[in-house]
Amino acid sequence: MASASETIGFDCGAARLEFSRADGRVMGLYRGGTNLLAPSDKAFEIRMLDDSGEYLTLDNSDFGKFHMRGKTLVWSECDNFPELRLEVTVGCTGDEFRFKSAVKGIPNGIMVDYVCAPRICAPLKSELFYPWSEGVIVTEDVKKSRKDSHLNFPDSIRFGYYPGIVQMQFIASYSQKGGVYFAADDIGRATKVIDFANAGRDKISLRIEAMCGSYQNGAECVIPFDVVLRPFDGNWYDACQIYRNWVKKTMSGESVVKIPWLDESPVTVIYVVRGAGPLNDKTLDYSQTNALIPYENAYPHIMRLSKEFDSKVMALIMRWDHNGPWQPPYYWPPVGGAESFRKFVDMLHKSGNYIGVYGSGTMYSKKSKVNDFDSSVDYAKNNIAKITTRGPKGQSRMSICE
Repeated sequence: MASASETIGFDCGAARLEFSRADGRVMGLYRGGTNLLAPSDKAFEIRMLDDSGEYLTLDNSDFGKFHMRGKTLVWSECDNFPELRLEVTVGCTGDEFRFKSAVKGIPNGIMVDYVCAPRICAPLKSELFYPWSEGVIVTEDVKKSRKDSHLNFPDSIRFGYYPGIVQMQFIASYSQKGGVYFAADDIGRATKVIDFANAGRDKISLRIEAMCGSYQNGAECVIPFDVVLRPFDGNWYDACQIYRNWVKKTMSGESVVKIPWLDESPVTVIYVVRGAGPLNDKTLDYSQTNALIPYENAYPHIMRLSKEFDSKVMALIMRWDHNGPWQPPYYWPPVGGAESFRKFVDMLHKSGNYIGVYGSGTMYSKKSKVNDFDSSVDYAKNNIAKITTRGPKGQSRMSICE
């Protein structure tokens, strides 16, 4: 443990959190004399975006002064923007530390893209639960090779943006000595990055990169939720239980956006209407329809499964017309015919069940390479480009999906 003259300490329950008195880095989370963390490589990160679309990333080394104001950590005298300062207020609720961040003195023409405060580090040898997809335990070789990745344009599924490939708002490091639970207390489920990276030979960084609640210009950026850090005993299951309890307490397990069928959690039944046998068997012929065409032929099977599952069913039809499950608009009508498909939809809905099809996701289908579908005129006439996601320099992303 560092000496009292070198650190600033905060107590919460049976734990003590210590910051470097020199630059505000998190030096340790102590419980029973055991440090569950490793000294942080940085106190924080702020990424700025100027009017030209250029990024500038700042950390504590870009600020000439660090001091405490009560329970608020303050970094000021920025080399690039003299009026800019970061304030992080430390609080305690029960057995968890809470952090509320605000960036103030933002100059005109500059937007705060994200704030990562605090940035903490965990021992490389500790186990790491990462909420990627259903959740994974990260192997040591990945922890050693992982580099910082941030939300960019175009995006990537190889790192942790939420809501997206990361499906939970926490990350956890643990060992037999105890664990640390690091999370966003964000009932609004705002976009953020929850990720990790190698931070030296013997440690990894844990990051929650949060965005401001609204765009700002020459004002201040206040993160609209707290970041929490707490010790716990056990493994990934115990960390997940903490998150589960938080979800039940704050969200009651209900959808924030009400989708009529989502809370009913229907059983999804996935099946193909072309070919037979394993889809990965390249020797099989999937050009011909099978016994589930016309679509109404599947109805008795859906009803049987609904009864056996004692649940509503969502029928998810795959490979109705092409070599993949997705269905851009230029594949309409389906191979079984529009009339049969619509009749099947009506039968399912009348029985209280559902149908699902893959679409183009969040992409706009402008033109096809496989037939004469072309929506270029509508794209220009309705100025679709105005509502598409664009990069910081106004760029679009285009791709070909055959």
